[in-house]
Amino acid sequence: MNAKLVERLARLAPRDSSELAEAARAFVQIYSNPAFGWHIARAFARARMVFPVTVIERDHWLWNAYLMHLDPIIFRHGDVETAFQISRQPGLSGKLKAMLMAGVGAPVDAHLNLAAEKTGIPRRTVEAFEILFFNVLDRQQDGLYLSSLAYPDGRLVEPDEDSFETTPIPDLLLRAAYNYRDINLVAHLAGMTEADRNKELTALRDLEGELEARIFGNAQLIAKLGILNQPSVGLQRATQLLSSGRSRKSKPAELESQTPHDTAGELAAALAAIPPITDRREMHAAASPSRSYLHDDDGNITACDFSDVVPPASQAVASPPEPLVMFPEPITAIWRNKDFDQPVTLIGRMSEPGLPDHYLTAGKNGIPVSEVFFENQAGARWAPTTVG
Repeated sequence: MNAKLVERLARLAPRDSSELAEAARAFVQIYSNPAFGWHIARAFARARMVFPVTVIERDHWLWNAYLMHLDPIIFRHGDVETAFQISRQPGLSGKLKAMLMAGVGAPVDAHLNLAAEKTGIPRRTVEAFEILFFNVLDRQQDGLYLSSLAYPDGRLVEPDEDSFETTPIPDLLLRAAYNYRDINLVAHLAGMTEADRNKELTALRDLEGELEARIFGNAQLIAKLGILNQPSVGLQRATQLLSSGRSRKSKPAELESQTPHDTAGELAAALAAIPPITDRREMHAAASPSRSYLHDDDGNITACDFSDVVPPASQAVASPPEPLVMFPEPITAIWRNKDFDQPVTLIGRMSEPGLPDHYLTAGKNGIPVSEVFFENQAGARWAPTTVG
């Protein structure tokens, strides 16, 4: 039932008198009585009045309750009867109410299915209980009504040091559901499951930060209330936390990981870029220090001075790299740029004087060396430096 239907039924409710106070009491139920559905169905049935409106969809439970009040034997309805029995048990109804409150703002049908799954109560019974005894899922826009259910005396009762001991358990469950809208949290606090909450222990640092933020938030609330001079456990805890120097943000910034350089991957690419030695016979000569050797086409090796072979003008000039060097074997790497990370297979290296070096992929594409990352054995990605 939404607030519009509740208001309409409250104005049409049978009354013994036409006094203003009686009319006002009926109207106030819109904002104070979550079991208004059960109350109004009983009121019309006892007055032997025809139910004044046509109810459809989920509100049809009002009609079923009205008929049961007219004749509980002829119009007996199992789900309505079970919902009534649940409402008479404080512990069970308190848990179910908290489950329903956790779904305010969520899709109604999906949340009713979830609440039925968590509690083991049939879905139709849960729906009948919500309409007749704890109408909240259709009242998400009525902030005053919802807050009066969770905090009848307002949130100012929470700074009291004995508020936890003096507040009934069903009220604590309802407040947790109202504040966090987390059905798993409600199930955990109700003693129904432990697995979902244990998963949070993996994020211990975030939990510590959240706890500190709540301690300071509680102290800030006390300060805004103007009761800093009153003894308070909340202020003492916040002061101790400040003095210990352990305060930090609820979500600390992650430090940038210092990635070690993948020397092996870079070395493999550098070695693959070196042109292969096709004939090693020229290395068979016994070299002597400070001597150079000349190898002719017939295999003869002759000792000579370096200056006799290479002109002085070109002795200090390094030979330019090969324009294209094909690798003996393909090398796998990751091509990472601002748009994507893509696995590639490198088959060669291309160099051009005055331009950045590029790797040649198996698809005959050239990609900058600076955008290529090699994979180590652990599966992490490393960036190579430019070789040559």
